[in-house]
Amino acid sequence: MCLDWIQSIKGYSSLDFIGFYLLYWCVPDSRGVRIAYFHLLNNNNPALQDLKVSWKMNTLRAFWNSPIGPKTTHFWGPTFNWSLPLAAAMDTKKPPEAISVNMTAVMCIYSALFMRFAWVVRPRNLHLLACHVSNETVQLYQLSRWIRAQRGYDQKKEEAAGEE
Repeated sequence: MCLDWIQSIKGYSSLDFIGFYLLYWCVPDSRGVRIAYFHLLNNNNPALQDLKVSWKMNTLRAFWNSPIGPKTTHFWGPTFNWSLPLAAAMDTKKPPEAISVNMTAVMCIYSALFMRFAWVVRPRNLHLLACHVSNETVQLYQLSRWIRAQRGYDQKKEEAAGEE
């Protein structure tokens, strides 16, 4: 079944998938519309090309006017918030001694609290949730790097004290 679907998508542009993505994740309560859009994608009839274009425009308009679309802070807040996990991911290249354990712990608590907020707020903001799950993951990784470095530092300190 999945192989049939993969073989059926070869003739579609990236706009088809962008439209499907926007419809699937960004427009609340649109299951029936998603199914109709999927069937529209799977029909290779050239007479439906104009309908596909208007469908894409309707999808874009629905996303633009949705409660979590680009006209709202539910969209732009998470968009700019992605700078936090990206910065933390770039910091994974730095040595563990350069990690601020206090700031990393604060960021872990912050992301955990806002993951709950993103789930509870109406309309539910999955974009913000994904951002904070990513941030929590990277911050916990940074914290584990710092802990491993501290253990190694403590072991070296004990070995040096034992030799004296």
